[in-house]
Amino acid sequence: MPKVSVVIPAYNRAHYICEAIRSVLCQTFMDFELIIVDDGSTDNTREIVNSFQEPRIKYIYQENCGVAAARNTGIAASSGEYISFLDSDDSFFENALEKEVLVLDKHPEVAFCYCQRYVIDGNGRMFVVKTSQKVSNILEGNDVIKDRLIYGHFFGTSATLVRRSYLYEVGLFDPTFRYGSEDYDLFVKLAKRRFVAYIAEPLLKYRIHSSNMSVGRDLDEYMSTQKRILSNIFDDPNVGYIFAYKRSKAYFRLYLRLASHAYDNMKMKAARSYLFESLRMYPKEFLQGQWRLWIWQFGKTCIPIPILKLIVRAKYNPTKFYNAILLD
Repeated sequence: MPKVSVVIPAYNRAHYICEAIRSVLCQTFMDFELIIVDDGSTDNTREIVNSFQEPRIKYIYQENCGVAAARNTGIAASSGEYISFLDSDDSFFENALEKEVLVLDKHPEVAFCYCQRYVIDGNGRMFVVKTSQKVSNILEGNDVIKDRLIYGHFFGTSATLVRRSYLYEVGLFDPTFRYGSEDYDLFVKLAKRRFVAYIAEPLLKYRIHSSNMSVGRDLDEYMSTQKRILSNIFDDPNVGYIFAYKRSKAYFRLYLRLASHAYDNMKMKAARSYLFESLRMYPKEFLQGQWRLWIWQFGKTCIPIPILKLIVRAKYNPTKFYNAILLD
């Protein structure tokens, strides 16, 4: 059996998936299998995958069920001790698996590890490193990582290496979650039970393009799923009391995220409503340093729609939007 199973879910990403596959096949760590789950693509994804004459690649086609179900299909078909996830529009650096396997081999108490990542645009041009500024070493600040999860700082599924046994312990991805909440939900469930490791080194190229931005996100559904996840933390009889004092601040941060997504969708009235709800949830956070961010977000909701459309188009182009910006 291979040590690592790399799972790539794919849906109409034929123009990117070739790069993702090559980045896996070029790894310095070679004891892996690559499972590609085609989630009902209508483009030539199948032909591109079949063009690789590589026995370690398994191709699975299924009717479109969503990314959570596609990842679960890949996990079920895998046999590796560790499961690595890679989205079809992202790509590994050649030492990604080697670095991550070393962490899990050395630290059996760790459920999963994640890393820094470079942001790239649709043409593959690299910009800033997306990083966790408060955590510097591999196992330093396990509580800091958990705090980041509670407060909604996502670190993405790509280039996350997870111990297979712990995945099944918490129940895999929940297919009822959408808009990126399925990975957030899974990592919260893992972090509640086990340790988390962070590799302070970029091992992934994370692609930003129009179809993976937040425009088009159903705000009510996003709010509902995020609240479900927070409830699973604060209402958990085993750990809820530990994190209870963080509840108000966590909901403050949630409503700030909702305001940002509403702004991206040009729903200014909703954005302002979420901002005022954040104040109601935790005014102390506003007074303790978030007032600049709050005022900035409120000011953006007053921008005329025609100008906003220009800003959104610029946001789709990381050359303009991410250059010289360090993302936390």
